[in-house]
Amino acid sequence: MNIISKKYHTRPSALIYQARAFIPSKGLDNQKSPQIFEFHQTNAGIDKKQAQALFELCQMEESENIPIIFPQVFGFPLIMSLLTHPEFPEPIWRSLQIRNSITSHRIIKVGENLEFKLKSSEFRYLEKGAELDLVLKVEAEGELLWESSTTFFYKGKFKTKGAVVASSGPKIEGTKVADWKVPSGGGARYGSISGDYNGIHLSDFYAKIFGFKKAFLHPHRVIGQIISVITKLGQCPPNNLKLWFKGPVPYNSNVRLMKSDGPSDYSLHLEGDSRACVLFSMSEQ
Repeated sequence: MNIISKKYHTRPSALIYQARAFIPSKGLDNQKSPQIFEFHQTNAGIDKKQAQALFELCQMEESENIPIIFPQVFGFPLIMSLLTHPEFPEPIWRSLQIRNSITSHRIIKVGENLEFKLKSSEFRYLEKGAELDLVLKVEAEGELLWESSTTFFYKGKFKTKGAVVASSGPKIEGTKVADWKVPSGGGARYGSISGDYNGIHLSDFYAKIFGFKKAFLHPHRVIGQIISVITKLGQCPPNNLKLWFKGPVPYNSNVRLMKSDGPSDYSLHLEGDSRACVLFSMSEQ
């Protein structure tokens, strides 16, 4: 097995990894051997100005404590750098973020000096594509503060045997929690923080090229809005999250949040649509 390592002492350059997105990829079927990627970023603190912008974009109340989704957003440039690495077998424009699990081990403060460590799994082959997990860890002076696993899906028929079954997420049959209207813009501003400048979040025209009706919010910006809503309703901020991204949430759309009658499982829907855009499962421990 081939291990590819990269260390950054500052945030990865968006100009560089965006340019690399246009370099042709080898393809999974043409890999000589499985590859594991290990990326490391030091000096990765979350500064006050960017934190304030993200609080605003997610419609969350500002605090010195970093919400559980913020490290995922601030660590995304490292993910982008990995997914556009010249040795990565699939092009980034074919990647689809479908699941994310997050655990917070202790509160992270704005301005705290952090290290981000990112490692890929091997690809898992499904009947209609392949999945890859990227495990992101946040540390300070050797202490593990936070970690997540993000699953990306690549559609296609690959030459492999023993396909596994994809996780579909919980079924939510509950009651309405809240209705609201998502913002009409902010994609470029969010992209400047997350490093994700994908045109599907910026332009209706570009989104339509890839089969979407309209441009739509970055997934974790939607999650921030959900956390903001349930916190205002009296739910304690979660320490553990499991997320399934089922469909886009277009700008300026009306959404409805539903909650299960049992555990803290939620689903977000576009107005008048029974199909969920997001499944959201949380716990405090």
